Amino acid sequence: MEQQGNRAGNFLPRRDGVAGSGAVDPRVVALTAPASEEAEQFRALHQRVERARAAGQRGIVSLVSATAGEGTTLTAANLAITAARAHRDRRVVLVELNVHAPGLAALLGVSPSPGVLEVLAGDAGIGEAARRFHGTPLTVLCAGRPGDGLPGDWICSPELDALLELLRANFDDVLVDLPPVLTCADGIRVAARSAGLLLVVRARRTTGREVGRALELMDGLPLLGCVLNDAEQRGGWRR
Repeated sequence: MEQQGNRAGNFLPRRDGVAGSGAVDPRVVALTAPASEEAEQFRALHQRVERARAAGQRGIVSLVSATAGEGTTLTAANLAITAARAHRDRRVVLVELNVHAPGLAALLGVSPSPGVLEVLAGDAGIGEAARRFHGTPLTVLCAGRPGDGLPGDWICSPELDALLELLRANFDDVLVDLPPVLTCADGIRVAARSAGLLLVVRARRTTGREVGRALELMDGLPLLGCVLNDAEQRGGWRR
């Protein structure tokens, strides 16, 4: 993959609002309800990740779950927007690699393509696929749609390695939304390249056995902690 400059701004569009002209899902509370208790929980999560970064764990932070439907994409979107709003001097990019069940475009009200798959297939450049979101320092890179030129084992392909390395070199914060580890074991390969991992678990849905199996697959990897979605608390809900 062609190297394109030393900073993200060298290949990203300068226009604000390039991505984000559609309706944003109200569950993206970091943007739609920043004063809410739920948004405060994401600010607290961001601060915990920041403390881990200060301790030396920099680079790619990946979010993963044991099974589908646990809220990984929603958590990643809220965390990325929180990070971008907290640090206007940073370049933050959110990358969706859960290509079998993509949901980022619908959450953020953006076009799903071009995205990661088009870049890997050579059908689009990174400057077309990576787009600024709602005038913030956040850049979004959705999964996209598969084309004929997509490598068969795309998640283990050198093209994906090159893309992640390009993003890591050009952005301050790289957040990656990975597929569930119990249904896509190859996602562990990307997780192993991460400086930190967040395991997303949905209360009253994910079983202890499933969490245990996921932790076994991630044994030895830099797990930063777990995010519990839909945990009922006195006075409200914590996501």
